[in-house]
Amino acid sequence: MKTENQTQASVAFTNISKRTCTLTGFPGVDMVGNQASDGTWSLARSSKPVTTIPLSPGGTTDFTITLGATTQTGSGTFQPGLVRITPPNEKGQFALKWPFGGAVTKQNGATHPATFVNPIGS
Repeated sequence: MKTENQTQASVAFTNISKRTCTLTGFPGVDMVGNQASDGTWSLARSSKPVTTIPLSPGGTTDFTITLGATTQTGSGTFQPGLVRITPPNEKGQFALKWPFGGAVTKQNGATHPATFVNPIGS
């Protein structure tokens, strides 16, 4: 992420069961920062409409995280190190190491932040 433009990261879900299932809504996304001052940032949801996605056994769908990337460092930035994802309508999370490096503009208190999560299938 060496840009000053908005960009997107995609996360895929795969149905590993032997039955068809459905996913609908927004996953929960918590970014955990690399800087001591970052803490955890629970991302806001976009205004995109929600759809129901059927997944047959082995089927895959994804969602995107829109990122307000920046090449700046220090105050006003957030350097993700880990992302915790809660699938829609679930309580358990899984964690993924942040593979992109870089930073995003820290807007965790903004009404319309440049970094946010989109619904399943978007």
